[in-house]
Amino acid sequence: MKVMGIDLGKARTGVCVSDLSGFLAGRSITVTEHNRARLIEAILAEIRAEKPERIVVGLPLNMNGTEGFKAQECREFASQLEQSACIETVLWDERGSSVTANRILSDAGKKRGKQRARVDAVAAQIILQSYLDWLNLHPEAKTPKKIERKGEETMNFQELVKERYSVRKFAERPVEEEKLQKVLEAGACAPTAKNMQPQRIYVLKSPEAIEKIRGLTRCAFNAPVVLLVAGAPKEGWVNPFNDRPSTEMDCSIVTTQMMLAAKELGLGSTWVCWFDTEGAKKLFDLPEDQEVYALLPLGYPADDAHPSSMHGSRKSLEETVKYL
Repeated sequence: MKVMGIDLGKARTGVCVSDLSGFLAGRSITVTEHNRARLIEAILAEIRAEKPERIVVGLPLNMNGTEGFKAQECREFASQLEQSACIETVLWDERGSSVTANRILSDAGKKRGKQRARVDAVAAQIILQSYLDWLNLHPEAKTPKKIERKGEETMNFQELVKERYSVRKFAERPVEEEKLQKVLEAGACAPTAKNMQPQRIYVLKSPEAIEKIRGLTRCAFNAPVVLLVAGAPKEGWVNPFNDRPSTEMDCSIVTTQMMLAAKELGLGSTWVCWFDTEGAKKLFDLPEDQEVYALLPLGYPADDAHPSSMHGSRKSLEETVKYL
């Protein structure tokens, strides 16, 4: 079984996942987030991507085995995460994990600054491996426990669309390939007129491509990935009543689904139209029969990213909706 290990910290939280067989702790990351709700949202995005069958949260017991304030905090966090993810979440004695993690990083020659940034991720690996070693000696404990959700604590669609905002400042953390693929798959599932699918998505992520697009427009920001949304009008449906092609509309639906999928995965994006579309077409040597419509900068929001002052300004339904 695949298991996720978590080392909860005050400012940084380590997250690690095992291999599919549940024998080895593998890839680990550090999530930098002080706000509990946003931290759980970021971890839920990792859970959706990795699909673990069980979650293990380190329990910081005192050396005499008693529990203090930090242990209670971890219990509350584990309970909240279990209800939000609807996945069995267990607590595991993590005494000494941070000390061991610091020793491992020191032995590896990590400088003190970089060591602080990685210690939680390494501690999560240590916690997870300790649990996996125990689990494989007790195979009867491998059957996952079914969790009944007590309330609607996970982000539903209404929450997702309200919480999404245009991110204009991104963290240096790269976008994992599996998450990028999920975003692209969401776009591929979008409805298009007569299902003709005239969209063409160009993934700009090489250093050369990113340098080019940033040179063309400042609205690429510092995103590690930029999706260039184009379409082939001759491949799209044409409305016989007004001769209007549907290609740009189709591409808008595709872009919307990618944008919302990114939010669900813990990523940020911004729909960009403020750029020279013909210039982009020439810059990337796109086929003559294609038109460029939008850019979608993509990445993890920076710690100090925030919605613009206009984000919350919405016209009332009375102004935009009419019942006939």
